[in-house]
Amino acid sequence: MSAYLHAAAMVKAGVYLVARLAPALAEVGPWRPMVLGVGLATMVLAAWRALRVTDLKLPLAYGTVSELGLLTAVLGIGTRTAALAGAVMLLAHAAFKAALFLSAGIVEHQTGTRDIQRLSGLGRRLPVLFGAAALATASMAGLPPLLGYLGKEAVLEAFLHGTVLGDVNHPAAAVLVLGFALTVAYAARFLHGAFGGPPGRVADPPRRPEPGFVAPVAVLAGAGLVLGVGYAGTAAVANAYAERCPAGPSGPYALSLWHGFTPVLGLSALSLLLGGLCHAIRRRIGTAAAVPRLPDVQGGYDRAVAGLDRLAVAVTRRTQVGSLPVYLTVVLATVVLVPGAALAVAAPSLGSPPLWWSPAEPLLAVAVVTAAGAVVVARHRLTGMLLAGAVGYGVRACSSCGAPRIWRSPSSWWRR
Repeated sequence: MSAYLHAAAMVKAGVYLVARLAPALAEVGPWRPMVLGVGLATMVLAAWRALRVTDLKLPLAYGTVSELGLLTAVLGIGTRTAALAGAVMLLAHAAFKAALFLSAGIVEHQTGTRDIQRLSGLGRRLPVLFGAAALATASMAGLPPLLGYLGKEAVLEAFLHGTVLGDVNHPAAAVLVLGFALTVAYAARFLHGAFGGPPGRVADPPRRPEPGFVAPVAVLAGAGLVLGVGYAGTAAVANAYAERCPAGPSGPYALSLWHGFTPVLGLSALSLLLGGLCHAIRRRIGTAAAVPRLPDVQGGYDRAVAGLDRLAVAVTRRTQVGSLPVYLTVVLATVVLVPGAALAVAAPSLGSPPLWWSPAEPLLAVAVVTAAGAVVVARHRLTGMLLAGAVGYGVRACSSCGAPRIWRSPSSWWRR
């Protein structure tokens, strides 16, 4: 299941979408900076986190996140060289990552653990599995003549010469070299953690796996070698997609195991050297906790979710009180206030109507207000009825005190 999810289909859905959209959106202003920024940052940060874990599958899982960032960046460029590089790297990643996840599963099945700190010397006890895993790891690290090497060279070429970003090319290529170096480091960490070291302690004595158990790993790892050596056939498959994209400033690029002594070859060798040095330093440090932890958003996300939960509890405690009158008041107030506020905002101006039409109106208004106040405090029904009648007579008298039948305001709708 891990081989299917991480290497073949499910997690590649977003990368596939980027690959489909890039030919059309590559020339849109924010597209390339967006995919380059997100992709390269993901590549470097995930590769760094792969150096801190001790579960044998976690370096591969974080490595998948790193590779997805790389694929997003290179496929998002939208030029022919970048499309060719992305297609080759997509194929290489599917082969070597599926083989490595299967290898990790076999190691756990045969030993009873995936803890790197408890595994040692399995390379001597499981030589066939070790050979297949080493071949897949070499492809992941970008060693010739494997398919991963072809993909890495094409990616470096796309970033160094095949983009249309001008001065951004070289800083992006530098970040890319750093990402490839970290890829080499966590690839070495996986292989050494699973199979390296002297014969040591494991949870259960390892048993030799059945040949049919190791065969899929060998087939997938061997595919990286066959497709790398037979790069002409690989290029024919990858070019079917790449030809849909513009050639880019450097012109057409062809897959090959040897392009001569070029800057791309130098950067590829530099990534291998830096990755090996990083792994050596990592082994000398010894513990995963000694590798500095980079800032991440997980803590902020957890705090935001906890705060939202607390807010929901506080709001629910005050609104869901179990009182029907409260619920009806809220519903009726909403029904009245929301449309009423909308009508008040949209109502036309009333102009400047006069305060009264007749000198008698203020006296009648005082009488009406006094009677209305008396109604509130009246203790007898008959007294309240008489006072209410007085209010009605006062209002009717006010409407008859010499006021014109229609007062024409600027909007011509003020009617008494």
